[in-house]
Amino acid sequence: QALVRLLRTHGVELSPRVFLTRCVVCNGHIHRVLTDDDKRNVFIEHGAPDLVNSKDDMEVFRCDGCRQGYWWDDRPSSSASRVFVQATKLLRLCLRGGVRVKDEDSDDETILHSH
Repeated sequence: QALVRLLRTHGVELSPRVFLTRCVVCNGHIHRVLTDDDKRNVFIEHGAPDLVNSKDDMEVFRCDGCRQGYWWDDRPSSSASRVFVQATKLLRLCLRGGVRVKDEDSDDETILHSH
């Protein structure tokens, strides 16, 4: 509840399309890594040698600032899944509390409520 009060008091507008798009290390922008070679390089550079030759089609990302690597793993115990679950819970809490959400399909601002 404190988070909702804080956001509403200060007129913060949420933009869900940009959630999880900033680097936790340097606040740079995170972009999808597209080629298999670049994905392998991310795994090597960030200490995940067991993923270098993985046949799993993982989503891999890299910060354009510090080059920190990120990859999506659906296992519930993975850090990516835990972050996604927590961000989803916080978004739902904010929506139920009436925090403003920027309508990204238009220039208008709307208040969305979750049921």
